[in-house]
Amino acid sequence: MLVLNSQQNPSRPHINRIPTELLVLVFEFLGVDWNSNLLILACRVCKHWRDILHAQARFWTSICAVFKDQFEEDPHQIFKNFVNCSKHWYGRAGDRPLTLRLLVGITNKRMWPFKILNDYLVSEHRWGELEFYVDDEGRNPMWFGNLIQTALNQRKKRPDRPCWPNLRVLKILASWGPLRSSVNLNLNEICPNLQELKLLVKQWEGCTLQNTIEQFPLASLTRLKFSGHTAGITIAFFFHALTHGKNLEYFAMLKVDPSQEALPPPPTGRTYPIVHNRIRHLAVANHVNVLKMLQNTTLPALATFKLQEGSDGGGQPIGSAMPEAIEALVNRSQCQILDLRVDKVLDKTGLLHLLRVLPTVRAVVLSNPHAWDPVGGIYDAIDKMDLLPNLRSILCKSENWYRRDDVDAFRRLVEGPGRFAGSDQIERVGSVEVLEMRTGWTGPPSRYDIEPKPPQKDPARGGEKGGLEEAFLMAGSGILYARIGSLW
Repeated sequence: MLVLNSQQNPSRPHINRIPTELLVLVFEFLGVDWNSNLLILACRVCKHWRDILHAQARFWTSICAVFKDQFEEDPHQIFKNFVNCSKHWYGRAGDRPLTLRLLVGITNKRMWPFKILNDYLVSEHRWGELEFYVDDEGRNPMWFGNLIQTALNQRKKRPDRPCWPNLRVLKILASWGPLRSSVNLNLNEICPNLQELKLLVKQWEGCTLQNTIEQFPLASLTRLKFSGHTAGITIAFFFHALTHGKNLEYFAMLKVDPSQEALPPPPTGRTYPIVHNRIRHLAVANHVNVLKMLQNTTLPALATFKLQEGSDGGGQPIGSAMPEAIEALVNRSQCQILDLRVDKVLDKTGLLHLLRVLPTVRAVVLSNPHAWDPVGGIYDAIDKMDLLPNLRSILCKSENWYRRDDVDAFRRLVEGPGRFAGSDQIERVGSVEVLEMRTGWTGPPSRYDIEPKPPQKDPARGGEKGGLEEAFLMAGSGILYARIGSLW
């Protein structure tokens, strides 16, 4: 019989003899720093583990909460309990920045005691990251508007101190409905040191954004992602951000208003094209207003580019003007695009034009590529025209299932002579989330977001030595083809 008791079998160390530093590494590997349920479960195993976990301040900095209409108990008591539990939880975090992700889906204002929560959110000054989902169906943003107004009132009471002085990341998502004019986003007064701002809104009603466009803390921002119909101010907002957001490295303008705008006069003291020397990542919609932005911009540091659907409808067709504008932008900026993402917004000719004028691309993601041409024609065209000579990573994904001919054409593309660096074909790889992280777009910078290495020519294709490192073909959440090889 195997004896597990360490007193009876001293040669087998007891689990409590594992050094604390090693246990902490195990807990980090398990993800207790972002999974609160797992953290609570680990604390219940034994007193030794609980004492170790309680002493690790970094494990107690994050909370995710969801509030819906249905309440089995008194809603006032529920929110009081939430605030008390949050204070107790964050109390173990010490002086570390705090993170809160909050989804509010409550439509009945009579049963929504927002003052209890908002007073707490405004009184806490350690926030480092706040992420608000203003109702997953966008039905009632009253809570969020009240929160912002409470924060502004707090600033009036204490003019010498902003409400959230340490806030670095703010994400506001109301993509299923309008954010009404009652919300005054004077973020300069609330969080002047913000570094990342994400605003995904279906529509800005009452010209809210136009009234607060100069009240964003653009000077400190390094990442700005904006989406939402903003009648008549899309282009003005873009150039205002370029002019005043001198530290921006990531800029996304998506789902713009379908109406066409005239190019406004350049910002005071500037002339077109507007030059920005730090933006490395640019994501834009395929829209006539965006076309005017690209035609009047110079971005010498640009390394990653994303082009996606322009609006919810009503936009005017662009034709070949968009790939031509991107080509002109790259030539004017003298930059090298290393990462490229394209949704099904260009026709086959436009896509091939774009790939032809961007030979430096190392990582490419194509969404719904089979729609460009039947029977895998787009893949055969890329291979026949010898495009993407420096390609290292390719991901093609579709919401629908591919035809067998499409899969065979993709295989011919990635397995062509001199195209792939290794020969390790695998039947399965990690989850879809892992594959998304490989592209390095929304998460940490990818391995290709670096200065290019000195080229080593491959006589087989005339490009850099090495070839593809990874190739994936996905349909929905399924992986139809995956192949991984070594870079050099």
